Amino acid sequence: MASCTGLDFCFRVVFISNVKYKVKMSTKSSKKSTASSAAASSSINMSNVQSPQPSTSTPIGRRPGSPLSPTRYSRLQEKHDLQNLNDRLACYIEKVRHLETENSRLTREVQTKEEVVTREVSNIKSMYEHELSDARKLLDETAKERAKLEIDTK
Repeated sequence: MASCTGLDFCFRVVFISNVKYKVKMSTKSSKKSTASSAAASSSINMSNVQSPQPSTSTPIGRRPGSPLSPTRYSRLQEKHDLQNLNDRLACYIEKVRHLETENSRLTREVQTKEEVVTREVSNIKSMYEHELSDARKLLDETAKERAKLEIDTK
């Protein structure tokens, strides 16, 4: 079985016979919170959805330990292949969900940083505009005094 990381649940569809399926939901991550596990368990309980199990008794005319027929062997091989592919798909889905969650978290973080930078730039801009206005007023007053002194000296 392939190991899965990142999410709370890993779905497996197990091939039982050529027409019967059983859906299992197994916990794969130990990092789940109690709130998310309670919400997940209250919304869907897939562990109870099962088709009837095939009988485990030995079929008539078949001895235990007898070699597998080619048909039985191919069905077992197909079952194993489907289990493997399903585990890989479940891990892929888990990885995609994890990456989507991480992407949305990073998007929110980028938006927050942009808002902070915009606010700081706005504050600095208003501070510099105020200082520039004060400097212009001082320059105008100085120019008026200078002109007045030049007129008085003539």
